[in-house]
Amino acid sequence: MLINYVKEGIVPEGFYVKHTKNGTIQFRRIKKKDTQSMIEKYEKKLEELK
Repeated sequence: MLINYVKEGIVPEGFYVKHTKNGTIQFRRIKKKDTQSMIEKYEKKLEELK
């Protein structure tokens, strides 16, 4: 799947291109923080501590 993107020269949505020192390229996923799930996780921990 990613090889097709390399051949066509486009970057898939949600990824960025990383050029390495040895001349290869890598597709890296853009990390998005999900604040809502983090809040829920900490609320669960607070409930467990009570």
